[in-house]
Amino acid sequence: MRSFFKRQALANAIIFFCSFLFLSLVMMVAFYNYFVDRTQSQLGVTAEAAADLSRAYSITGGLDSNWELKMSISLSAQVSDSDIIVCDDEGVIVLSSNMSIYDEELGYKVPSAAHDAVVNRGKYSSFGDFGGHYENLRYIQGRPIYSNSGKVMGTVFAST
Repeated sequence: MRSFFKRQALANAIIFFCSFLFLSLVMMVAFYNYFVDRTQSQLGVTAEAAADLSRAYSITGGLDSNWELKMSISLSAQVSDSDIIVCDDEGVIVLSSNMSIYDEELGYKVPSAAHDAVVNRGKYSSFGDFGGHYENLRYIQGRPIYSNSGKVMGTVFAST
């Protein structure tokens, strides 16, 4: 009789342990997906804000020649804990929020697939090193900068 109870207790313990592992795995996947969705959503908002800011400042000058725009983009990046890149209409970087590597990035062309997606579809979203631009993998969102006439005059990419 004792042997039966021991086997039953062991079976119950194994079932409980396996159930706990399964629920833990489900919760981990759910939290991961929530985190990824939230990060992508926040990056989209950051990219939209940077595009609107770039559009507003472009009225008083070019995207690359406005010191106030440079400072505003850098401040926006710090507040949102992201990196922001502003490109001209051909996808060439004209402004970066990361001032420590600012000179290295100028003139660099973003991946054409990313630039084309922003221009043609109005947005870009990916996870990667952005064509070797970053040393580590990042979430990246891109948005267009529209002129007053509705033409795409540049692109903005936010990453974290």
